[in-house]
Amino acid sequence: MPKLDATHIADRLRKRLAELEASAEVAAKDIRALLTTEQTAAMDAAWTEQQQLRKIKRAKTQEEQRQLGWKTKREI
Repeated sequence: MPKLDATHIADRLRKRLAELEASAEVAAKDIRALLTTEQTAAMDAAWTEQQQLRKIKRAKTQEEQRQLGWKTKREI
């Protein structure tokens, strides 16, 4: 796949943001392709934190998950 230049990235960001605001699911690979290395590292760190939270605090219902602060990868 060819490298994205600044014009392509801006267009794709607008498109992905519109999809996210419309509550459409966006593939993780599409999001990662538009992030910088620092943003990708921050997203990975947040996901690692969520995995640790899930090991420590078990939830049985969706409501308990929300109260404990569980998030999906898409929400991160």
